[in-house]
Amino acid sequence: MTQYVDTALATQFADQVHLKGQQMKTRLRDKVEVVPMNTQDMTVETLDSLEAVEITSRHQKTQGQDIVHGRRRLRMREFRCTIYLDQRDEISTLVDPQRNYAGAVSKAMYRQFDRLVVEAMDATVYTGKDMTTTLSFASDGGKTVNATAGLTYEKILEINQNFADYEIGTDLDEGAYLAIAAEDHTDLLLEIELTSGDYTREYALEKGKIVRAVGNEVIVFGGAVNNPILPVNGSNVRSCFAFTTGAIQVGMAMDQAPRIDERADLNYAKQVQAVLMMGAVRKEGARVQKVTTTKSA
Repeated sequence: MTQYVDTALATQFADQVHLKGQQMKTRLRDKVEVVPMNTQDMTVETLDSLEAVEITSRHQKTQGQDIVHGRRRLRMREFRCTIYLDQRDEISTLVDPQRNYAGAVSKAMYRQFDRLVVEAMDATVYTGKDMTTTLSFASDGGKTVNATAGLTYEKILEINQNFADYEIGTDLDEGAYLAIAAEDHTDLLLEIELTSGDYTREYALEKGKIVRAVGNEVIVFGGAVNNPILPVNGSNVRSCFAFTTGAIQVGMAMDQAPRIDERADLNYAKQVQAVLMMGAVRKEGARVQKVTTTKSA
């Protein structure tokens, strides 16, 4: 007799992934702009700055000006997380919020969201009429702050100056963020200018963690996990990032659409799968800075 997936079970599991996801928000999702996406590629439009023309005589001829329009390609990518449960597994593990199955699928998808945003920080972007012109991070105005000798108060000041040099955050109250690893956070804890009330009234320290460093909200990622969000190269140099509001745009086509199917080819094991379809692109290089630190060997 053909076996069918229990509809109520599938609905319960879908709701469970959604709830778990809401409880375990990504660390970067509310720091970037998320827009709906229903095509393989979409364009992100940009406008350059414009300067006024001085009028020096009566009836002076009008001087037309060009404002530079730009566009960047945002390409959708697809990710899946799949687990199998054989018939010996208790069905309750799917709907019991204390079990690990729903949590494991949810966490994997949300980590992938953060990973794509981080990848977009210094990735080459595609521009031009046909979206075939490449623009590197450095050519886009992105700066790199060398903190391989240690992330210090002075390095945070350098980051802030780099943003101010491009008039970012000087007139508008924009969010500024610093994504670092746990050992870089420890370096900041040793900086008395960030922790002592003699130097700051920012209330930057909360429950033993620095939540804000000279105006930058601090976001800490694990540095010793198997697949770290912040990449480390073969020389143990880690790429951390400082960025502001409007730096990254995310196109979201499908966000954790979980489903449960029976796999007859696997002795009717239940397949639990979540799908994430999204893309991310840097909108302005000056709004992103790479901060290189050293990973302890």
